[in-house]
Amino acid sequence: MDRFKTLNDTLGHDYGDLLLTEVAERIRSCVREADTVARLGGDEFVVLLEEIDTAAEEASQKAALIAEKIRTVLNAAYQLKKHEYHSSPSIGVCLYRGNEESVDELLKHADMAMYQAKDAGRNAVHFFDPAMQLAVETRAALEADLRRALSGKQLHLYYQIQVDNNHRPLARRRWCAGFIRSAAWFPRCNSSPSPRKVR
Repeated sequence: MDRFKTLNDTLGHDYGDLLLTEVAERIRSCVREADTVARLGGDEFVVLLEEIDTAAEEASQKAALIAEKIRTVLNAAYQLKKHEYHSSPSIGVCLYRGNEESVDELLKHADMAMYQAKDAGRNAVHFFDPAMQLAVETRAALEADLRRALSGKQLHLYYQIQVDNNHRPLARRRWCAGFIRSAAWFPRCNSSPSPRKVR
């Protein structure tokens, strides 16, 4: 649930518990008896849809319809004692494609899709995309490599005979393994807990 912490911080945990109870009931009203609704912890719920279709495309469409139904229902106002409260969900969906994926992997994929929905502005449904996982893994590997390069003093500053629109020289950091384009590593530096160390 989006901004759940704000509710706890402003009205208290009792109100948070009331919201979660109502959320669980609303989700249950959107699925079949054969399906499973469980609370993982905090404000996160898992919905397991049983045997919705054997064809991946049909299963995706049906899952999308159910996820959108849940999103719509959870957007309706909540009456928490004397307070009317409004919230919205960010929903991540992944499809089970057989025994090659563990439960932990499926939950991780759904979690990644959920955070993609949050990053897109919240109150949305996003499906897990393997390309998204590859991007996350690539970013993690680059950050780890940059930390090693920094501690091993493998970064060196070189100026090229190029200028920007204001006639200022462009700089590139060079790794011993080769050039790293600024477009690849500047965003990682800016989102790092200590970006100045790698600037």
